[in-house]
Amino acid sequence: MAVPVGATTGLSTLVGLAPPAAVQAPVLTLDEGLKLKAILGTTPDPGGEFTHAGGLMLFANAVQCFRPLNADRNNAAEPQGVAQWLDAMLDPLAQRRDLPRPEARALKTELVAALQPDLNARQNSMVRWDVEQTRALAAPAR
Repeated sequence: MAVPVGATTGLSTLVGLAPPAAVQAPVLTLDEGLKLKAILGTTPDPGGEFTHAGGLMLFANAVQCFRPLNADRNNAAEPQGVAQWLDAMLDPLAQRRDLPRPEARALKTELVAALQPDLNARQNSMVRWDVEQTRALAAPAR
């Protein structure tokens, strides 16, 4: 039996989106889940760091799911749903500086390519995103 980690918690709750069906939550075996529960026990999570870490795990898993789906051009609907979800999650991650900017930009480029068929629109989207991220990086970290 597996215990989902961060299935609809963490980053998903920040933007009110559940992950698409194509994205499975990272799982622990029952034994691993019980060990983790024993370790955490009554550890408080006032800052939501455990929840946030679960969200980061889910995001990383979604990226791993997206890339092969996106490479399979025979199945256009599924990668688009994952791409939309990742795109909604990417900005909060980038603004919290949970992802290095080059990594975030590379992923954003992949997502825009999957979501935007028009080359000019893709380029405009990336220019807007770069401007927004530059402004966010100029602001103090949250």
